Amino acid sequence: MGSVAPSSPALARAMVPPNDLKSAQIVVELGAGTGAITHEIRQRIALGTELAAFELHPDAAECLRKKFPGIHVIHDTAENLRQHVDRLGHRYADCIISGLPWSMMSDQLQNRILDAVLATLHPEGVFSAMVYLHSKGLPSSNKFKRKLEARFGRITASPIVWGNLPPAFVYYCEEPRQPGVVGN
Repeated sequence: MGSVAPSSPALARAMVPPNDLKSAQIVVELGAGTGAITHEIRQRIALGTELAAFELHPDAAECLRKKFPGIHVIHDTAENLRQHVDRLGHRYADCIISGLPWSMMSDQLQNRILDAVLATLHPEGVFSAMVYLHSKGLPSSNKFKRKLEARFGRITASPIVWGNLPPAFVYYCEEPRQPGVVGN
């Protein structure tokens, strides 16, 4: 858990990209936590769309299994994203939604997870990642944005979600670049 409170319904809505997810084969959530964003994703995907929710905390993963039967709850690090999507029988994830606490990670861990995202995301897919407003001007937040810019051809930001504790916004990242051709 990287926040003082679960994501608000308003942030959960913002986390799911405005793209149509009804035709997606598989959507992945990284850092599903208590399931606030998971619930919103379920509302926006078709019945036949698979949802894989990664959660590192074992108690939270177990709660997700009980709360959301029928989804793939994966108790593992997001670094292993590619292997799990392969195991589920998919070449790509159509959308990857991250609730991970990026500012609490080492530089190396951020790079490994972002590289796994690049290796897994469909060329026409979207990766969304939240950023807490209070960290926007910090060097670590600026560095994270530069990492996204190095890995994606197009990045847009949502409006600030003031109704979240703490307030946050979301980066929507499209046009993933090939793994191995990015900077730090």
